Amino acid sequence: MPSPRRIAADVTDLDVIQKIRNIMTGADYISLFNILHCEEPVELMKNATDLLKIRGRIGVIQWTQETERGPSLEIRPNQEAIIRWANEVGLILTKEVELPPHHFGLLFEKR
Repeated sequence: MPSPRRIAADVTDLDVIQKIRNIMTGADYISLFNILHCEEPVELMKNATDLLKIRGRIGVIQWTQETERGPSLEIRPNQEAIIRWANEVGLILTKEVELPPHHFGLLFEKR
């Protein structure tokens, strides 16, 4: 079994995506941590999904609506929005977890 490889990258940058594809054929897991309040969250999720192997997973950790921490509520996505975006790009929700006191987690799988 090959050893795990950790890559920290901006998956909104197409040059970065190509560089990742040059060193690997598909990721087993990608983590999106507190970044889905960006300007183009669906594009970010699509690019991340495109880098996954079939049955690969994306884990999302995001601020809850209840906490005062994190970005302003106007730009902070809720669980329903993230699940909808994930479905749009071909991901299926497999698990939801509460990560108190400030976060929630969602696990998606590429089918």
